[in-house]
Amino acid sequence: MTDYTEAPTEVIEIAQELIEAYHPHLKEARIGFIFREIHKKSKGKAIMGTARKPPAWLNVFEELDFIIELAEDIYAALSPERRRALIDHELCHCGMGEQPYIKPHDIEEFTDIIERYGDWSMDIMLTRRAFQRSEQKTLEGFELEIGHEGK
Repeated sequence: MTDYTEAPTEVIEIAQELIEAYHPHLKEARIGFIFREIHKKSKGKAIMGTARKPPAWLNVFEELDFIIELAEDIYAALSPERRRALIDHELCHCGMGEQPYIKPHDIEEFTDIIERYGDWSMDIMLTRRAFQRSEQKTLEGFELEIGHEGK
């Protein structure tokens, strides 16, 4: 059976800083943060975190708009900057409108297709521009992602 615990204060403090800086639409959102003791896998890749709307039964105990679940085993091995990136990534999934909703990723593509055709879609073109604006920043620790085979 999987063990879940409340995420430490550090996670909440990082999230608050990120919401203030990048996610002002979430200032009023009620977000719960939990740790899953051991990561799970999807399609052979380690899941570092997930953001989701809470199941209806949970709101009997506490009214939440979102639950962000982080894999404690992976989180513990990440650098502070990569921890921040992971929390920021999960906050990007949290959308507020008339009702809270989960936002999908901006892009989904195969690296083989990008290598063969380059900027063949608007999503890829916008992603390339985002990489260029980021000054090609690369964070340390990719070897920690279980299930990812570098090319």
